[in-house]
Amino acid sequence: MQTCYTSIADSMTATIDLDMLLYNKMIFDYRINVSAPFLNSTTNFGVTVGQTSFKYPKLAVSFVNQWIDKSSIRRISDVLDVDDIVNKTSFLIVSATYLKVTWEFPFDIRLTKNMKFHHHDGNISIVPMMKRTATCLYLEDPITGALFVNLKLAAFGMSLTIAVPSTPRHLVELIQQLSPQTLQGVYNRMEYENVDVMLPRFKIKSGVDWNKHLKKIGLHIVFNETNSGLNGILTQNSQIKNIYLSKVKQKSVIDVDEMGIYRHKVNGKIYIITNFIKYAPHCFIHRNFFNDPHPLRDNFGPMVKADRPFLFFVNLQKDPSNRLDMQELITGMLMIMAIDGITCSPRTLHHQRPNSRENFNRKTQHLISRPKVQTPDLVTHIGQLIDQRGSY
Repeated sequence: MQTCYTSIADSMTATIDLDMLLYNKMIFDYRINVSAPFLNSTTNFGVTVGQTSFKYPKLAVSFVNQWIDKSSIRRISDVLDVDDIVNKTSFLIVSATYLKVTWEFPFDIRLTKNMKFHHHDGNISIVPMMKRTATCLYLEDPITGALFVNLKLAAFGMSLTIAVPSTPRHLVELIQQLSPQTLQGVYNRMEYENVDVMLPRFKIKSGVDWNKHLKKIGLHIVFNETNSGLNGILTQNSQIKNIYLSKVKQKSVIDVDEMGIYRHKVNGKIYIITNFIKYAPHCFIHRNFFNDPHPLRDNFGPMVKADRPFLFFVNLQKDPSNRLDMQELITGMLMIMAIDGITCSPRTLHHQRPNSRENFNRKTQHLISRPKVQTPDLVTHIGQLIDQRGSY
């Protein structure tokens, strides 16, 4: 495990260019004296160690949640539930991940349309579907029966791979076929193509209690309250002579939109704008948009339309020229999409669609009606808005 982490530790510095936060912490009861060699070695695994009192469980849960909330600048909250710490809790591991996807070349928000998203159960949602034409790695894989496309992120060596199954119900089959070897084969066979990519705007929040999953794969001994095999990390004068792993909790938040974040220095201040599409409705990247008489149909190559449940992988490469060097930093899947709570069956779609489109247009109308801001002065304009209205 140490070799695995240290091999990508240097490459992880690329995440500072994204709005990406990774927290891993072991939290011990304050009566447990942890040895210095163990404390010094945890940084080799990307983990820190903290201590608090478990005498008052609710206060301890509140303390841990507030620490993560503060460390993540309120992006991640309530990792622990009220009953995750009890009086006999020995120590626990908490993990928190936040990613606001920032593209190397953003999507054009003028091309975002209200479209159908087909669920695996046959229901349909109306969602904002982003569109972009890009030269990127692409594969129509006959082995898994899925379309793969790899889009670069605004950080060296980082990208997002999307895997769209052939039908909404084939996601489970796709997951069953995937393995490290299968993914390496996909990366190796991908070729650069001019691809139309259609991706829904989405935000995923997920929380996982890893205890039962770790026990399913055979990791039982560390949870044993009498003989966990972990006593070697204690000092000789520790008040408690036996420790065990009580709980492993994780919470992840992934946010995907057309732009991502934007950092710039205005009037001597550094502004991090996390909802850039709200304040930059007239900033477009599509290089051929103004010269093309048909900007919505500027490519007749392959199309990847993620209008059904799909998988995604946040990849990290130490050597971007070597596709086999791709590591999956984050893996996730999008199963359900809805806008304004509208999810309907195909039979009722024709009744719901006008209302949902009207709601979506009403939400975006303020963007269309805003006075046009010239792109060179856009950042200055945003800085002035922030100074006038306070921090966003």
